[in-house]
This record gives sequence, C-alpha cells and structure tokens, in this order.
Amino acid sequence: VQVFVNAPYDNFVTDDTRFWNASGVDVSVAADGLTVNTESLSAILAGGIAFRAPNYSPDARPAAEDSEFTLFSDMRRAMAPADGPPRYVQMRFDQPLRGLNVDAPVEFLGVPIGRVVSVKLDYDEQNKNFPVVVGAVIFPNRLGAAHDKLSQALGGNTEEHAARLMQMFVERGLRAQARTGNLLTGQLYISLDFDPRAPQVAFDQQARPMVIPTIAGSFDKLQEQLQAMVDKLSKLPIESLADNLNGSLDGLRQTLKQVNGDVLPQLQRTLERSEQTLQNANQALADGSPQRQQLGDTLEEVQRAVRSVRVLSDYLSRHPESLIRGRNSSDEPASYKGQATSRELNTELQP
Repeated sequence: VQVFVNAPYDNFVTDDTRFWNASGVDVSVAADGLTVNTESLSAILAGGIAFRAPNYSPDARPAAEDSEFTLFSDMRRAMAPADGPPRYVQMRFDQPLRGLNVDAPVEFLGVPIGRVVSVKLDYDEQNKNFPVVVGAVIFPNRLGAAHDKLSQALGGNTEEHAARLMQMFVERGLRAQARTGNLLTGQLYISLDFDPRAPQVAFDQQARPMVIPTIAGSFDKLQEQLQAMVDKLSKLPIESLADNLNGSLDGLRQTLKQVNGDVLPQLQRTLERSEQTLQNANQALADGSPQRQQLGDTLEEVQRAVRSVRVLSDYLSRHPESLIRGRNSSDEPASYKGQATSRELNTELQP
C-alpha cells in the first residue's frame, strides 16, 4: 500500500512510527473481554490508515522518502514492543477446548507472550481417543530483562538453547493449562505456569516443534472433584442406612408412647402430692397456729443458749484459772455487749 503524508504532518513520520488499519469499527470479544476501536467519522465511512510514534522511542529520526513500514491490523499490535524472533510450540490436551479460538492469548505467569494460531483434533491410536492439538506462537523477547538473563546464562538464543531452557522449565513443573478468561462469553486462554505437584514427564529436546506438556484446566478439575463426590455418594449403603433409620424411629416412637402412657401420669400424681404437702406446711406455719408458736419459742431458746455460750467463752478467756480453782463469788462474768448479765449466766448454768 502506497501512502502519501501531506506537509506539515510528514514531520511526525519517523523511522519508529507505527501504522495500522483504521477502517470502520473494530469490535472483538476474546478471553480478555470486549474491545471496541473506532477512528474518525471519515475513516469509518471511507476507511483509512492511522499512524503514531510510541510513547518512548529513543534516537527516532525523520523517515526518508519511500520508507517502508509494517501495516498492523490494529493499534494494540502496532504499539506493542518489538516481539523479536517467534517460537512455534504445540500442546496436546486430553479434554474438550470449547471456547478456545485462534488469536487467544498465551500467558506465562500472567504476562502475555504469544497467541494461539491453530486448534486441531488428532487421533491417538494407542489410547483410542481424540486429543486436541493447539499450536501457538510465543515471543520470548516479551519477557524483557528475564529473557536477557536467561540467554546470557545459556550462552545464546538459538533453537537448541530454547529447547534446553524449555526442558529445565518442564522439569521444574512448567505445564500448559486452558483457563477461563471470560465467564460471560466462555472464552479460554492458554496459561503457562509452574505446578510443583505435576507428575514428571519426558521432554524431547530434538522434537520440532517443541511440545509443552499440559494439565487439566481448573474447570475440568472441578468437574472431576464433583464426579468423585457423586461416585462416593453412590457407593454409600443408602438402603441399609434408611432401614436402620426407620428402626431407630420405630424404637423412639415406642419409647415416647411408654413415656406418655406410664411415666407422665406418675409424674403428674407426684407433683400433685408435693403440692398438697406444701399446702399442709403453709397451713401449719400460718399466723397464730400452735406449730408456729412452738417454732418461735424454740428459736428464742436457741438464741439464749448461743448468747450464754459467748458470755462464758469471754469469761474463760479472761479468767482461765477458773477451770481449776472455780469461780469466786465476787467474780461475775462481764456481759457480752449488753446482751447477757451474770445473773442470767448463773441461772442458765445451773444444772
């Protein structure tokens, strides 16, 4: 496509300027959500091409006449950093991948590093099933400084170094997994992540393209757990449990019947007798009754006896020799706080 940029806008075209197709309205629904891109009204009606320079473009120089640029399909791909050399990899999944489409993102630890380019069925003669073979293009340069350090550690960035790096990752538990990216649309994406519980698998460094081992998706694991739970429930002896429960209910019914027929009437009679006994006690202790008078006299006698014992103990604490010599006629026990006199003590201590 030949493009002529009128002055003075030609000054904005540098050797790092990005061009992309801006025709019409671009609406896409993918695993990363709904995307709507529009340009000016004239570009929507007649079509057009948009261009701009990246936000950070060091050493950018004005483009020379007849310079060639790559025309990207949209602004997101145009403004993305340089991808570098691509690596084509394959992944074999043993579960259905409904919702995984071409151009679905491929992420490594949450960082987009590539996209899906093919989703095809295969036939496994040994297991008699139909695995899904997913082809993807990944761009290691998108890892940034991490990729540079790994390249220096391995001594290069060739296919052999990439295969050796992939083998090291696989031994540490790197697995590909199809995850749900959008619950509303059901779109899937490929996630490359480390799973320390993943079983060890053999990785062929000589295979081209490289094949990354896979594990079941999170939704598939949930289905397996639910199925395992249903299988355990189906193995329970439901009929015997129901029979035992019915027997227990019958025994409980008989027990309740016996309680209602025998125990409760006896308990009712006991309560009635207790109530009659309390009524008799209330009548015996009513005001003016002989029993209450006798009870009052008894309490007064007990009170006098206690008071006399207190006076005696006070006297003995002051005259302990009286236990041997006896009490003189002149000695009289002092009253205990005015509650008892010596005359009362003599009277009460006489046999």
